Amino acid sequence: MFSPKIKQTAKRSARDTGLPKRELVTPMMTHQTRNQISLCVMIGDVSYDFSMELMQGILNTAEREGVQVLYMMGMPRHAGFIEPGSEQITAYHHNSIYDYAYMFGADAYILSCGSLSGFDGENTYQQFLKRFDETPSVILQEQIDMDQSNKSCITVDNYSSFCQCIEHLIVAHHCHKICLLAGVKNHPDIKERMRAYFDTMRKYDLPVEESMIAYGDFSEFSDPLVSRLFDENPDIDAIAFCNDEMARGGYRECAKRGIRVGKDIAFTGFDNFSTSRTLMPPLTTVSQNIYEMGEMAVFKAVDLVCGRPVSSTKLETKLQIRRSCGCLPDAKLNLFSLEGIDCALYADCVLQRIAADLKACYDGSERERSETMIDRLIGRLEREIETDAKIDQYGFADWMQTFTDEFTSATYHVALRLNEYLGQMPAENLRVPKVRKLYDVLGFTQGFLLSYKARMVEKNLDDFRAQSWFIPEFIRDLVDSDLEEESIFYNIVKRLRGINLNSIYICLLPEAQPLQTSQVQHAPEKLLLAAYGRKDDVRAFARAQMPVIDTTHPLRDLPGLERHTHLMSFSIFSGNIQYGILLCEVDMARSSLLHVIGLQLGILINFLDLKRKEQIIGSELENIRERNQILNFLSDYDPLCNILNRRGFIEQAIRLNRENAGKPGLCVFMDLDHLKEINDTFGHSEGDMALSALSDILKQAVRRNDLIARLGGDEFVGMFIVDSPDFGEVFTSRIRQAFDEYNRNSTRPYYVEASMGIAYFTCQHNLEISQIVNEADRYLYEEKKKKRMSVLKQKCV
Repeated sequence: MFSPKIKQTAKRSARDTGLPKRELVTPMMTHQTRNQISLCVMIGDVSYDFSMELMQGILNTAEREGVQVLYMMGMPRHAGFIEPGSEQITAYHHNSIYDYAYMFGADAYILSCGSLSGFDGENTYQQFLKRFDETPSVILQEQIDMDQSNKSCITVDNYSSFCQCIEHLIVAHHCHKICLLAGVKNHPDIKERMRAYFDTMRKYDLPVEESMIAYGDFSEFSDPLVSRLFDENPDIDAIAFCNDEMARGGYRECAKRGIRVGKDIAFTGFDNFSTSRTLMPPLTTVSQNIYEMGEMAVFKAVDLVCGRPVSSTKLETKLQIRRSCGCLPDAKLNLFSLEGIDCALYADCVLQRIAADLKACYDGSERERSETMIDRLIGRLEREIETDAKIDQYGFADWMQTFTDEFTSATYHVALRLNEYLGQMPAENLRVPKVRKLYDVLGFTQGFLLSYKARMVEKNLDDFRAQSWFIPEFIRDLVDSDLEEESIFYNIVKRLRGINLNSIYICLLPEAQPLQTSQVQHAPEKLLLAAYGRKDDVRAFARAQMPVIDTTHPLRDLPGLERHTHLMSFSIFSGNIQYGILLCEVDMARSSLLHVIGLQLGILINFLDLKRKEQIIGSELENIRERNQILNFLSDYDPLCNILNRRGFIEQAIRLNRENAGKPGLCVFMDLDHLKEINDTFGHSEGDMALSALSDILKQAVRRNDLIARLGGDEFVGMFIVDSPDFGEVFTSRIRQAFDEYNRNSTRPYYVEASMGIAYFTCQHNLEISQIVNEADRYLYEEKKKKRMSVLKQKCV
């Protein structure tokens, strides 16, 4: 059912969404009159709190209002560049997803300028916005000309509260050397925050030098930038971060240097998302309601579609003072004050104060759910302290398990606040029995919530490991297979459904498109639906029978796509070639994984294209054989040891052999001693530590151009070009010394050592890398006879 707001929408005429008639082709598109409003949202990297909060606001509002949403996901801010100077090319490929916007058949567009990546200036933003001059659009975080009746914008007051923030540091804490960690240069929000910084510093006659400002990318990996600010400003008093996530890196750098945040230096941020509240000490920050921005964007877009007048809006911000700047606002809460309270009512009164304080900590998308969570928790705590009996730990733990299962990660902040509360409770109050019971109940609750967080961290790590293995294995055997293209795409969709992704659609360009320029918009006229998966229905098509997607048969009418299903889309490309787009039902937690899957699809489609050319071109067989070998090993690095894996080693070894024809070489096969004993005795995490230690020792012992890799399990391999007759003896001695030094300095209860087998060879055409590795492996077994009986230090003593 549509909400009253949506029911006011003028009914559209029926659309002809049938497929062009083809032999043997079943029409796939939906044939129906559509009067549901659809919105297309342009957004960038969603790995940050800002984008996640905005998307949640849009999504929740769209679901309430019966509006369908397609998110077009642009470049992640950490997308790697192939070589220096290729940043714009990389940005263009990721952001080419926006070229397909008109194919969705959206009634209006929402453009989140603040989250877009790869836009290097005001002109670039304005050029991008011009694409949507003729369509109803809501522009976020960028001021526009409101003479256009089909446009609206929502901005944030980045200036006033940031001025107040800088002024607070100067007036309340007497800071004079205030450095600024800004975000991306020319970002629409950062321009205003920087203006606030300069104006406030000028107001108090405080100088600003170039060394006092650094530019980040809004991510938490700001450690090197903070380090530079410390090094170049030894008399620094404070750092104002232009968002909360960059402050994380500041906290880590302070921990390395032994600097206490809130005491030795003042920190402030901007956003007031969960990051600011979970840092210790909590971060003083400027609060902006991005969830409300998302809600408002949907309502404005609907109004534009319905022909109603829409004005621009500037959202207010507010300074939230916490302890990172040196203030002690938490101590002012007086949660445990006995003044004017009957001792019999004291515990109940404290719990109500705690409830009010906890609710004030949540905002935006968290508020409604957090209030339910807090009310339920406080109600249970009240029942626990009503009786004089000891805490029923088993019963309470069972209830807490159900509670945490329902509210999941939202409970972590409660645990952190309980830690603060317990530290504030006056010792003399504990003499009152009911107060002591309250203290014990709060302590038990905090302990359970922290243990739940630890279990969730471990589970997330397991999920990350599973995803790390899924990515390289995703298309590996499909590259090797002789399956037809239709069967390959069918298998891809089945595998994506196997990891619980829903509503998957792979849409390809009729012909792959090479990169033109980053300034030229390439608006494809049509796409072809290669495969899709909905619930238990998975289908794929031969290229000649792929259903057509264009402005007449838009993406919103994809087969099996229900009206309440919201989608996110990613560009499929490889190298310099665009192939199409991947769509999937919205799953924000796995958006980064979907970005990588899109890239893997690009690699696979690129390989399929090469296979077609191989069938046509009979020449250059040797070159194609080598390409196939390289493409057969698509993922190069071992995620645990951060060195080449088997696939990456084979690729690099082929190159090393080709570039050094006629030169002598050496292959070392290495086996970590007693890995099973370490795993069985100390657990697999320690086994992983031992493997990482071995890889670190190898990386320190080899030269820049040498190859080292982990083949799997406890097996490592290295390949070197020999530059002296005694190279093998020198290398072996260097490795042994490195092991000895590591074990002398290590506090771990086991030795990290390895057995080695060495095989010599000469680089030449048609050299079989696998034979050289196998020969070194044979020599290894002779060496293994000399290893210790046990690597446990206690046993060896």
